[in-house]
Amino acid sequence: MDDQITIQSADATALSIAIAGPGSRSYAFLLDWHIRFVVAAAWVLIVYLVLKFSNGTELDLFTNSAWTSVTWIPALLIYFLYHPVLEVLMHGRTPGKRMAGVRIVDLNGRTPSIGALVLRNMFRLVDSLPSLYMIGFTVCLFSKNAVRIGDMAAGTLLVKEQHATTSDLEQVSLIGKNTDYAPEHLELVNSLLSRWKDMDSSKRLALAEKMLKKMSIALPPQTAAHTYGNSVYEKLVAVQQGIKP
Repeated sequence: MDDQITIQSADATALSIAIAGPGSRSYAFLLDWHIRFVVAAAWVLIVYLVLKFSNGTELDLFTNSAWTSVTWIPALLIYFLYHPVLEVLMHGRTPGKRMAGVRIVDLNGRTPSIGALVLRNMFRLVDSLPSLYMIGFTVCLFSKNAVRIGDMAAGTLLVKEQHATTSDLEQVSLIGKNTDYAPEHLELVNSLLSRWKDMDSSKRLALAEKMLKKMSIALPPQTAAHTYGNSVYEKLVAVQQGIKP
């Protein structure tokens, strides 16, 4: 069974999230390593072929100044900036993390700030020592919540993605563009709905009421407990789908 961590959101909502262990981390890292290597290598090959056929001569891969400036430097930037740039643009994810089903969150379960993501990646220099991320992997094995040194410094966690039945977290940003709801509120609604059947009925109802009030959405009329609960649930589903309830 996956290790769980319970966090308190800004709305005092208690959420349980599955921690991504060393295995999930390693799998995501290997996926990302292959992706960035292939992209960087593809850039080198494409530019080499363009320069070769445009000049009609063979180019020295290491001493030709034109080759160096337009090929090796961009390739190295692709390789080394892959993680920090994509984690910022993809809100705590990379293509490898997405495929592995993991993401980076802060200690409140939200997408980390840009500063936290950059700091986390700066510590890759430490975690990667002496080679093959030995320090980071070792710390991850024995630390609480399976974090590496970069996570400790940035206050971040690597957790497993939570998949809802009707919508996943990727839809939150798309819905947010077409509504007045704040993305963090949409994500909390999405998270609550994904755990709805597993939670105690009174607890989930109280959390749902708190979320709706926070979003300035009127609660349904008080009726029989079962009917009222269903009405609250339907309002949350409408919010999740970007519909004004």
